[in-house]
Amino acid sequence: MLRIPYQVTAKEPLLHSSDNTTTGNKRLFRTERHKVAPVEIASTFDNDVQRRQAALCILFGVYKSIDQSLKSNYYGYYEPFLANVVSATHNRTKFEFYNQLCESCGVRGIHDQHALTTMAALDRFSDAELMYTMQRETQYLFLMLRDFVKNDGQPSLFDRIPDAPANVFRKDFDDVPYISGNAIGGILRRLAVKDFFARIGYEKETMGVDKSIYHWLMTGGNIEESTGKVDLTKKETIARLCPPIGLLGSALGNMTTTSLVKIGSLRPVCSELGYDAPSFWELLGTAFGTRSDSSKAEMDIDIVGYVGSDRNADQMIYYNQVINAGASMFSDILMTSEDPVMVSCFWHMIGLWKEFGYIAGRSARGYGRIEIGIEIPEGANALYLQHLESAKEEALKYFTVPRLK
Repeated sequence: MLRIPYQVTAKEPLLHSSDNTTTGNKRLFRTERHKVAPVEIASTFDNDVQRRQAALCILFGVYKSIDQSLKSNYYGYYEPFLANVVSATHNRTKFEFYNQLCESCGVRGIHDQHALTTMAALDRFSDAELMYTMQRETQYLFLMLRDFVKNDGQPSLFDRIPDAPANVFRKDFDDVPYISGNAIGGILRRLAVKDFFARIGYEKETMGVDKSIYHWLMTGGNIEESTGKVDLTKKETIARLCPPIGLLGSALGNMTTTSLVKIGSLRPVCSELGYDAPSFWELLGTAFGTRSDSSKAEMDIDIVGYVGSDRNADQMIYYNQVINAGASMFSDILMTSEDPVMVSCFWHMIGLWKEFGYIAGRSARGYGRIEIGIEIPEGANALYLQHLESAKEEALKYFTVPRLK
């Protein structure tokens, strides 16, 4: 077996938000919970009721300062406000949380009657305690908020709930962002298979690929309903003619082949994971963008289908959480086979990834470029390339069909 630990360095911000989203306008990284060195902070609150009431003061001050037209148009604006709160909790400090919440709600300043209580509530919280409260108790706080708004800030049933003292705030875990090994495997598969087709002489103009074979090769295949026996000969033929599939595995009809490569997820080099490095919060950033209906601002082309005379562009603001350029991430890849052709194919695939130099999303828009810290032995891919050269005619006939005119 061959285990390769490695690091990648982000040359551009890394955007990988397809797996973890809020219901609002910010898309977030997938995270996993890690045990961290315990953090104990002497809380300024006598009990959990006081802590939640202070959190409620912060939310209430922002909510009361939101433009009334938004509340009228969005049935009180509670759901968008909840989404904005959830998005804002993925900041490091209470002031970053508060700034983002105000910006996402269009609040430029808190109304005078709520400014002092909001500031006093913020000052009583530590960063960790406020983030923990807003992240872990969001839905309950919103029950309190709706009741508080209904009673216009007057005492309610929440003021009478007894609670045990909580003079010490303790944090043992944190949700650390990562890029899944599955995402890396998808990149490796597509790079290796496209290179495979180019090397066996595939010509798009005259050749096609059956859809089921395409899925075997490019997406890992799909399991079909079948009670038939596993065709071992077919399985061996595909692995011989297309080593990348033998390497990465696939579902072939009613058969599945196990990947010979174990791909670890990429995790940030950060203090939470035991490195002498900054917190992962220091590595996170936010990318800002807009989407607009450009047809409403078009002056040179007549666009049919308008109702009314309003031609102002409708614009939506969105945010993507990113890992900033310059950040380092670590992982490892385990090659379990010692077959010489497979090992050579493995090194060729890693070389393709190093040459490609991207990971995660929106690589065509200034995201995802990385430097991959893996040293490839000289000539390590030679045996694989020789194998393809000797088998390319058979492989071309096996995997392609004449293209219909």
